[in-house]
Amino acid sequence: MVQIIEILPQAYSKYSVPQGIILEYGNPEVVYLGTIIDQLQSSQIIMYYPSQGILALYVSPLQSIQKTDFIQACFSEIDHVDLFLRDPKDSFEESLESIFMSYENTFLPLEVATGLSIREFENIFTDPNQPDCLKTPRSLWPDYTPTN
Repeated sequence: MVQIIEILPQAYSKYSVPQGIILEYGNPEVVYLGTIIDQLQSSQIIMYYPSQGILALYVSPLQSIQKTDFIQACFSEIDHVDLFLRDPKDSFEESLESIFMSYENTFLPLEVATGLSIREFENIFTDPNQPDCLKTPRSLWPDYTPTN
């Protein structure tokens, strides 16, 4: 059974950008934002459709670290996309645990990380006049320290 599909954005598909999956499946029921702050910054969006068993992970390219009170996490360019197919009976936590057993990133619910609702998130990613960026307080994100 297929459990993961990796989409390389350079081989463009409708799922290469968050807008594509929103237009195909509607608003996700759960959205999480993640970021790693080190010498470079990477941001991730997790969009979860539990009733359909789909978890989509979008990773933005590394950017120079932003030394301001707010981080602008932009997703107009995507480094890679992973679509995870899960049993709809699994909880979000079970899905995350099985997918990211050794993932060292911090993820926060969209509402906590940005103050946005799912509807506002959807508007950002489907309105062609809006940049595909989310703003999050720098204080929410710990500096990355490898555990090895």
